[in-house]
Amino acid sequence: MKRLVVSLLAMVCVLVLSAQSIYDFKAKDDAGKNVSLSEYKGKVLLIVNTATRCGFTPQYKELEALYEKYHAKGFEILDFPCNQFGAQAPGSIREIHQFCTANFDIQFPQFDKIDVNGANAHPLFTWLKAQKGFGGFDLNDQIGKMLDDMLRKRDADFDKKSDIKWNFTKFLVSRDGKVVKRYEPTAKMSDVESDILYHLAAKTQRMDALSQLKAEPRKAYGNDCPYLFESYPMTEAPQGYTPFYISLYARHGSRYNWSEKLYLDLDTLLTVAHDKKLLTPEGEAFCQKFMAAKQELMTGVGELTQLGWDQHQRIARIMYDEFTDVFKKGGNVLAVSSLSHRCILSMSAFCQELVQCNPLIEIREQSSRFTLDAVVPTDRQNPVKHHFPKPVRPRYEKNRAMFKSDNSLPEKVLARTFASTEGLPYKAHKAAYLLIDFYKTLPSINYEGMMGQLLNDDEIAAQWEASNLGSYSWVFSAQYDVMPILQDIIKKADAVIDGTSDRIADLRFGHDSFMGPLTVVLGINGADKDPEDPNEVKNCYQNWETCKACNVQLVFYRGQKEKEDILVKCLLNGNEVSLPVPTTQAPYYKWSDFRAFYLKRCQDVPTVK
Repeated sequence: MKRLVVSLLAMVCVLVLSAQSIYDFKAKDDAGKNVSLSEYKGKVLLIVNTATRCGFTPQYKELEALYEKYHAKGFEILDFPCNQFGAQAPGSIREIHQFCTANFDIQFPQFDKIDVNGANAHPLFTWLKAQKGFGGFDLNDQIGKMLDDMLRKRDADFDKKSDIKWNFTKFLVSRDGKVVKRYEPTAKMSDVESDILYHLAAKTQRMDALSQLKAEPRKAYGNDCPYLFESYPMTEAPQGYTPFYISLYARHGSRYNWSEKLYLDLDTLLTVAHDKKLLTPEGEAFCQKFMAAKQELMTGVGELTQLGWDQHQRIARIMYDEFTDVFKKGGNVLAVSSLSHRCILSMSAFCQELVQCNPLIEIREQSSRFTLDAVVPTDRQNPVKHHFPKPVRPRYEKNRAMFKSDNSLPEKVLARTFASTEGLPYKAHKAAYLLIDFYKTLPSINYEGMMGQLLNDDEIAAQWEASNLGSYSWVFSAQYDVMPILQDIIKKADAVIDGTSDRIADLRFGHDSFMGPLTVVLGINGADKDPEDPNEVKNCYQNWETCKACNVQLVFYRGQKEKEDILVKCLLNGNEVSLPVPTTQAPYYKWSDFRAFYLKRCQDVPTVK
């Protein structure tokens, strides 16, 4: 029996430690109903263990004031009554709720009574404690000193343990599900409020997908979206750790359309419609603007634009400023790109800016067949020949009928552009999507507004979820193609760590056809979850993350002590992300765990004979 209990406890610990965010947990509300905390995605949370007969119970009044002040801005308080400290939360959850509403008129969600310590501790609090340990009481506070004395008499080492010490311990969770701070019950509520304000002000990429679209409709352009330079707070590195090496994979910056076919087909469509007098006045105005720009568009096919150059220079500057410890003493950097001009120029823009930041940085730039396997493994000129398995299809495709969407935009665009579609050189569906696809390219080539009122960003956003499904099928099915890139990342990092390489950074510049699948292989923010329900795909993958100049940065950290674990964190487009690698200190992962996890993922690829 004892072995069984130990085994069950071990299983609980594994499940808790494998959780990546607050949204992986469920808890019973005050009516006994299981609630997934994923319902609170995109909100700033304050999670509190409470009691009704405690000296800190008046904090309910302050908590309710915070709730009323900031709830409309995306703030929630999650209240978990607990009777483990001085038996100060007696009675049923119904009685507790009646007390709180009668005395403090609380409006925030109250959950069922739980344990927060010990063998029966709720998994949520076990995880919270693993994220943020005990920070000490305020010994200048009379009650704080009293609690410290009381607990130290019971256990001289109580302050070295992460367990909850008393009622009204609080955990602050940012919009992207990360535990950013722990407050002991003596913490000033004004300090709590200040931190809440900070995180409410920080828009986060982990807000739910549709809310992000509402805030920035241009994200609906998907992989045609220009880099947005969204900035979110970084999680402080564990004490004593500093960054020493960065491994990057980036897509080229904004460009003209990759194929001349879009421009040629649009030229044909508009020329025929003009000659046959099929254009509306708005359609004719667009036709004239397109014809005036046609020569430039055809000449520029596939080429990097000025915006694309500027994007990579700015990304390099941000990376340097954020991780100055990596670059401040100078050092060697290897940068490689595909054979495409736009990738080579993106690499040059990035590297030039790094050297501008610090002339002591020595960069070797290379675009050759020798390095294609690290950037574009499926390139026909790659001398390393791979026999990748047959593409794997995402599970949602079998349930595509479950997804319903409004697809009225093509008809609206056609009606605004053409007086009649009779006599057009293409079927109506193709004609509409030539216009829609061209519209999404305009910001990258500095022609916003060319299409007037023929369509707008909000209309593109309304069609995004269907577009995102198609993108997920594409990147999911190509995930085996990027295994050589992942292996190269691991190999080069190993060389730096074991001292056989003196590089401070390895930089790779490629294409969305590899960047997208790489996010799936890495499981960034759940991109590898492969949901069966097509309506859930948007919650684990958003195609705007594969925008122009998108990038993955792996930042490596070393502790002050020689035998301390090497840590690594992953950034997607400059912002911290979660990975499916077990950790107790997300977004930081032990390199040994990261390495073992992804080498196994590479080894698990089916062999092709």
